[in-house]
Amino acid sequence: MNSVEPNFQSFLNQHHLHEKKVVLMVSGGVDSMVLLSLCSKFLKPENITVLHINHNTRLNCQKEAELVKEICTQNNITFVQETLEKVPSKNQEQFWRTARQKAAETVKKQTQSDIILTAHHATDLIETVLFRITKGGGLKSFCPFETKNKPLWNISKQALINYAQAQNILWYEDETNHNTKFARNKIRQQVLPTLKEITPNLEKVFVTQAQNLAEYADYIKTQVPSYKKVPLKEFLQWHVVLQKEWLKKHAQHNFSAKELHETLHWLTHNPAGNTVKIFSHTTLKLEKNQLFFIPQNHKQH
Repeated sequence: MNSVEPNFQSFLNQHHLHEKKVVLMVSGGVDSMVLLSLCSKFLKPENITVLHINHNTRLNCQKEAELVKEICTQNNITFVQETLEKVPSKNQEQFWRTARQKAAETVKKQTQSDIILTAHHATDLIETVLFRITKGGGLKSFCPFETKNKPLWNISKQALINYAQAQNILWYEDETNHNTKFARNKIRQQVLPTLKEITPNLEKVFVTQAQNLAEYADYIKTQVPSYKKVPLKEFLQWHVVLQKEWLKKHAQHNFSAKELHETLHWLTHNPAGNTVKIFSHTTLKLEKNQLFFIPQNHKQH
């Protein structure tokens, strides 16, 4: 992997961020503390706002908040803390993710900032890819997140740790990262070490493939017809990839792999007359040999 500072500077140049106002998501872990250090070094402090989410679930939560605040004070950077009071017993990771995103958007609006930056890195990318593949994800599994707000996305976790140690950057280790009841942690603790024995430069391989597949995914998007109503005969002449992408584009519904398969099977067997296929948020209708979607709340006259 490339060295940390040149990679970060390249990202700033690519996205023209030197004069932009940014919101940094900083947890107190090594990844986000490196991001904070890099931003304080290469961006103007008056253009930086740090948002720390206190999950209020561990003994070190308050210490992490104090560390982040102290570093911000030392560097004349605005510090904002959001504390989560009530955490559900189920779907905690999704709850935290949603809460972080909502808080970040609020701070971005309040500070009139241009972009929210997070500390996701190349090892995160691998974990996300593997997790989504195990859940039946398609092509998007290999390019799992937008990189335009992730300055560290092509840098490995180990490179960030090495940089933090060399720069004497302080951080807290989240002890829940070792709890393998969470699927992501199990991948991190048990799967990645074995894969790295086979492919030591695993992050570099995944970053390259993610870049390539993102380009393929973007190209496919440009080939999907934009019209919302299509003759069934024409639809059946398309490549199966375009058929799937057209359905996903116009459905306003998150199709499962099973739903896509069943829908294409239904359509390729030439349903006769006027008929419908109902999903949770939409209905696919075939009327006069024209195929189109009707939103669930749409009332026909």
